[in-house]
Amino acid sequence: MKKENGNRYIEKEKKAIKEKKTMNKANKHINLGLIVYFLIFAYLVFCVLNFSFSEKTNYTMAEPGSIIESELFSGIIIKDETIVSSKTEGAANYFVPEGEKVKKGTLISCVDNNGEITAAINAKLQEAKTLQLSDVNFSLNNYKYLQDKLKNYVLYKHSRPFEYTYSAKADIERAVLDASNTVLLQDDQILRKILSNSVAQDENIHYATKSGVVSYQFDGFEGMKIESFTPESLDQAISSKNEDNTIVDALGALSITKDAPLFKIVSNYKWYLAAEINDICEKYLEDESHATIYINFNDMKMQGKIHEIINKDTKTYIVLEFDRYLNEYLDDRFLDFSIIYSNSEGIKIPSSAITNKDFLKIPLEALVNSNQRYEVKKKIVGDDIVGGESLEGVTIPIYKISERDAYIPKSDKLKVGDEIVYVLEDGKNVEYKITEMLPIEGVYVINKGYAAFKFIEVISYTQDYKIVKDTTGFGVNQYDRIATDASILKENQIIN
Repeated sequence: MKKENGNRYIEKEKKAIKEKKTMNKANKHINLGLIVYFLIFAYLVFCVLNFSFSEKTNYTMAEPGSIIESELFSGIIIKDETIVSSKTEGAANYFVPEGEKVKKGTLISCVDNNGEITAAINAKLQEAKTLQLSDVNFSLNNYKYLQDKLKNYVLYKHSRPFEYTYSAKADIERAVLDASNTVLLQDDQILRKILSNSVAQDENIHYATKSGVVSYQFDGFEGMKIESFTPESLDQAISSKNEDNTIVDALGALSITKDAPLFKIVSNYKWYLAAEINDICEKYLEDESHATIYINFNDMKMQGKIHEIINKDTKTYIVLEFDRYLNEYLDDRFLDFSIIYSNSEGIKIPSSAITNKDFLKIPLEALVNSNQRYEVKKKIVGDDIVGGESLEGVTIPIYKISERDAYIPKSDKLKVGDEIVYVLEDGKNVEYKITEMLPIEGVYVINKGYAAFKFIEVISYTQDYKIVKDTTGFGVNQYDRIATDASILKENQIIN
C-alpha cells in the first residue's frame, strides 16, 4: 500500500516537472517572438522617420531637346514684284483677295470713272444672288486670310516688340477693309460678261500680267531686283528701316488716280534674303552651298541656297535664295533672322545631373554570352589547383560597348591586374591583363527607387545643359527619371 502511494507521488512529481519544463519552453518562445516583433516594429519606425526627415531627391525627365549655335542678323527680302498701275482715274473694284495665287490673265480689277461699271456689277450680283446662280459672299478665302492674321498675332506677340501690337491692329483693320472692298464671284466668266456688256473700256480693266500672288500693299522697295542688287542698295534700305516708311494700301483708297498702283503680282517661285554678315559667319559658310536660318517671331526654320557672297571694302554680304514659304512673309520687307551653325538634337539633361564612374576596359572578344548573361573567363593561379592554374567564369554587368572594347565595373572578383583568357575566331587563345580604369560620364536613373548609373554620350553642351544621344546601348532612354544633382547620391542608394 505504501509502495503504491510512493509510486503515485513520484508520477505526480514527474508530471509537474514536465509541465514546468513545457511552460518554460513556451515562455522562451513567447519572449523570442516578442523580441522579433519588436525589432521589426523598430525597423519600420526607423524607416518611416528616415523617409519623413531625409532630404527628397529631385529629378528631371529625360526629354528630347536641342542646343542651337547661331548668330543673329538683319536683312531685307527681295521679291520678283510687278506693279500694275491704273490707266485712268475713278473708283476701283477688286475681284481677288490679298494673298491669293492667280494665273496669268486672271481678272484682278477694273476702274469705274463714271459709276456705270459699279452699278452693272451690283445689279448682276443681286440677280445672281436671287437666282442662286453663283455663290456670292464674303469668301472663304477672305475668312482664312483674316484668321491667319489673327492667329499670327496671337502666336507671335510675345516674340515681337511692343510696337508690333499697333502695327498688327492696323494690319488686321486693313485686312477687314480689303476683304469688304473685294467683290468675289466663283465664276470668273460672270465678271467678264458684266464688263463686256458695260461701257467699260479696255484701259479700265486690269488682268494679272503673270502668275503669282496678289498683293495690294506697296512699301516703295518693289523696284529692288536681285539682278541689280548691290551692297549699297542694301545699306540704304537698312538705314531707312527706322524711318517712317508708310505702307500704301490700294484697297483702302476711295478713288484711284491715273498712274497710281492698283495691285502687284509677286512671283511665288523664288525670293531672296540679303544681309550683312561678319567674319565668323563668312568663315563658316565658305565651303557651304546652303545655309539654315531660323526666324524667331514665327518659330520657323528653313534652308536656303547661298545665291551669292559679296565682299565690298571691309564688309561681307550674303544673298540667300528660297523657293518656299513666300506667303509667310508676303507683307514683310525687313527680317531679323539667325544663321544656324550647328543644331544638336537628343536628350537634354542638366549639367548638375552628370557624374563620373571608373570602369575596367576589356576587349569585346573576351565577352561570353551565357544564359542571357555576359561573363569572362578569369585566370586563377594557385598551388592547390591541379596544374597550377584554372579558369573561373565571372558574371559581369556591362555599361558601355564600343567597336573594340567593353567597359565593366570593378568588383571583388574582377579588378586591375587580373588576367582573362578568351579564344579568337581563328581558335587562338589570348591572355589579356587588365591594366587600366577609365572614368566614364553618366547619370543616376531612379526609375526603380534606387540610383542606377547609366552611361551617356554627349553630343553638345552649354554651361547649364548637355545634349546626349538617345540611342546609346546600356544608356539613358527618353522619359527616364534622372537625379538632378548627382553630387548628393551614391550608386544603388535608396531614393526617397
